[in-house]
Amino acid sequence: MEASQSKIEQTGLSVSYRVGLKVTIPSDGESHRMNIAVLPLEGKLEYVTTPKLDSGVFLKLHLTNGSDNPLLPGSVRVFREGEFVGTVPMQ
Repeated sequence: MEASQSKIEQTGLSVSYRVGLKVTIPSDGESHRMNIAVLPLEGKLEYVTTPKLDSGVFLKLHLTNGSDNPLLPGSVRVFREGEFVGTVPMQ
């Protein structure tokens, strides 16, 4: 996966990203997305189950942001071992 890395400029409560990679975005009236940064975050895995209520086991991950990039609220695409797992909201 090729992703552009961005430079962050912070002024007070304002955060701006300067993206280093030039990208051509079609002017077709549709929404288009691109990565501005890929952050490898460290986390602790935990298996959670409540057998009385559900026979399933869920994998829970507690992440710590050790980077200089602030994590803003919005949807996050999650990958595990290079495979897309899903999209989750971050608050």
